[in-house]
Amino acid sequence: MNFISAMLAHVSPALAAVHGVPFYIFLFVVFLTLLFLLGYLIKGVQVGWQMHSVLSATQALQKSNSAPDPAEVGKAFRWEPFKHLWSEYDDTLHELLAAGSGQNALTEVRATVPADSIFTRDVLVDSRLFDEFTRHLPGVLTGLGIIGTFAGLLDGLQHFKPTPIEEAVKGLAPLLIGVQHAFIASGTAIACAMVVVFVSRLTLAYFYRLVEKLTHTIDSMYSTGAGEVYLSRLV
Repeated sequence: MNFISAMLAHVSPALAAVHGVPFYIFLFVVFLTLLFLLGYLIKGVQVGWQMHSVLSATQALQKSNSAPDPAEVGKAFRWEPFKHLWSEYDDTLHELLAAGSGQNALTEVRATVPADSIFTRDVLVDSRLFDEFTRHLPGVLTGLGIIGTFAGLLDGLQHFKPTPIEEAVKGLAPLLIGVQHAFIASGTAIACAMVVVFVSRLTLAYFYRLVEKLTHTIDSMYSTGAGEVYLSRLV
């Protein structure tokens, strides 16, 4: 406790004066914020690197004039959950065969479902970045700040005696200190909540854009309408 107070003294004398419940709330809010930033840094780098690698590999295969072999495309999806999602998408691809001399020749591979129905943002981004938790983290931090506000006010009121006048004047100093502690804890919590919202929403928006590019690239590889082709042949 003395070590933490000494560190805070170098940052701000007002923070070093915080004690009691607001001080512990302040530390807990800072701990949750640092944990969030560290987790987003580690997982964000992993998810972003994998997304860029898969997208670059699929875009390279997209440049060919003909539809690429699904087995070749599947090599780009080396990591989970990309590998599992591609296996599901591969099962939906339909091979068009043309009758030849003694055997059926593969003429084209067509898609039967859009890629975004399988390569969803929930699986590729949200679940991997714990969005269900981080979505509610700003509310938790704000709630902790409100608790710190009331704790600081109650701590100051405990030392305030309205009568007699001499005691009331002496009790103003602890009351004002308690109000100061409350505002420090509350302001820190609100600032941390804003940081969490800004970082999480900006990161998710960027990754959502990568998922959208990936699904568009996969859809551009394979044409749709396998049923229409068979119908035209029957006609």
